[in-house]
Amino acid sequence: MFVLKLVLLIIFTSCMSSHDHNLQRTGLDFSKVQSQDQLPELINYPARDGHLLYYRKYGHTNKAFVILLHGSAYHSRYLSILAKSIHDKTSLDVITPDIRGHGPKTTSRGDVSYIGQLEDDLVDLIKHLQHKHGKRKIVLGGHSSGGGLALRFAGSQYKKMVSAYVLISPYVSHKSPTSKENSGGWSQVNLLKIIPLTTLNHLNVSFFNDTHVISFNMPREVQDGSETLSYSYRMMTSFNPRDNYQDDIDSLPKETIIYVGEKDEAFNSEQFQNVFMKNKVEIIPKTKHLDIVKSPFLIDKLSKWLVSMTMESR
Repeated sequence: MFVLKLVLLIIFTSCMSSHDHNLQRTGLDFSKVQSQDQLPELINYPARDGHLLYYRKYGHTNKAFVILLHGSAYHSRYLSILAKSIHDKTSLDVITPDIRGHGPKTTSRGDVSYIGQLEDDLVDLIKHLQHKHGKRKIVLGGHSSGGGLALRFAGSQYKKMVSAYVLISPYVSHKSPTSKENSGGWSQVNLLKIIPLTTLNHLNVSFFNDTHVISFNMPREVQDGSETLSYSYRMMTSFNPRDNYQDDIDSLPKETIIYVGEKDEAFNSEQFQNVFMKNKVEIIPKTKHLDIVKSPFLIDKLSKWLVSMTMESR
């Protein structure tokens, strides 16, 4: 009877709009992340389920790979200046994938097939790169939710595939002191859906995991049709660190660095060192959540750190 009530609640709430028209319309400042630079072509690679996924590659060297994961709602395009700048300063090859369910070529916008699929996709990407270009060191990084996915990967069975981690303004958890309510107006979470879905999943019932449970406040003036404005429960869960996020943090190697903007609108920058107690946290002065990926100060500091982490003698 308990499960039946939960199922009825899911059916009821699925009929409700996931958008709250009273949502605070501040969101994030996109003014500094719109890049008109020419981008490398999207390259495809096969995931284990047979689907083609896509990435961009900056550089053609035989040095380490730096994989940078984009945040929620958009895709690899907004990381182009960061990726190109890192390659120019370090001669490292930088890879920016369009995470499954995102980007101009996705066939499953805002959704995955099962919880944990994004980690499997990253494994398939790493294996593809190593098969095509030879085995190299892998540095895994990400911005915002992309940083959260990198953190989730660090806590997975695959963590030893990666030598070092770079987390740029990473999402940790709604329970973490680093988080602000609704990520400062960027996201709206539908708890009427998430709570029963979480309970059902604890009972090994995953039938309703394609229900969309979170939406994003991307300004209309920067939308171009390639954005992903809502996520299913299984996408949201796959993108985030695990519920016990401290276990994922404890799995990070010492070769990890966290950067966050002093003026971050989505997260409490002053709390990151308290959460990542064993790793180095650097605050980028006078910098917001999105413009950190174009910050010359961040690019310079990160490039020097990457060189130190990928030297052949290490």
